[in-house]
Amino acid sequence: MMTIKAVFFDIDGTLFSSKDFAAFARKNAVRAIVQEGLKLNEEEVYSALMRIVEKHGSNYPFHFNELLASLGISENPRYIAAAVRAYHDSKLKMRPYPQTKKVLRKLKSMGLDLYIASRGIPVKQWDKLIRLGLHKFFNEVFVSDKKDVAFYMRLLGTLGLAPKEALMVGDKEDEDMLPALQAGFYGVLIAQEGRTKRSGKFFVARDISELPKIIRHIITRDAHGRIERI
Repeated sequence: MMTIKAVFFDIDGTLFSSKDFAAFARKNAVRAIVQEGLKLNEEEVYSALMRIVEKHGSNYPFHFNELLASLGISENPRYIAAAVRAYHDSKLKMRPYPQTKKVLRKLKSMGLDLYIASRGIPVKQWDKLIRLGLHKFFNEVFVSDKKDVAFYMRLLGTLGLAPKEALMVGDKEDEDMLPALQAGFYGVLIAQEGRTKRSGKFFVARDISELPKIIRHIITRDAHGRIERI
């Protein structure tokens, strides 16, 4: 009987609260600019920064340059350096969700191989894992600029897995659940940060602590094809 052998994890919103961290780091960056002499209210500057993030995405390398331009301020290396330093210093406060390490240890003790399947820039994703103290739990880290069906099929081929031997854990239906299920994976949606849930053939967990129970359920019962709200 085929059973789950490998569990793949997204990082942001799955292993740690990327939403909370990003807000914390960006506010620290804005505060640093204001403390260096920018004569504007922090809330006003933060709102302007968020408009730029929404326009260009989180991996855009010139957020602070464009922020100053949007505020009608000539590019100021001092302000930009202060913002970058404050943002990166904030990474010292990065922490995984409280149950993350305990759950990963439990899954390893169950004989499961653990992998990362994430979208983004490889160096940035590795940086997160190392700062979170999680990188040694994973056999390998796979990072792509697009998480589509082809990406998940490549994972199966690379690791020599049959579809029903793999399970994807993430917090986004459109790139963690739906394409993985189309490739034949099981799926567990972590709904900890309150993202909208649609109907689909995947399990739904309130947080990562429920993952071992769900995996045991899948292994012991033929539950694929049902939605579980736990």
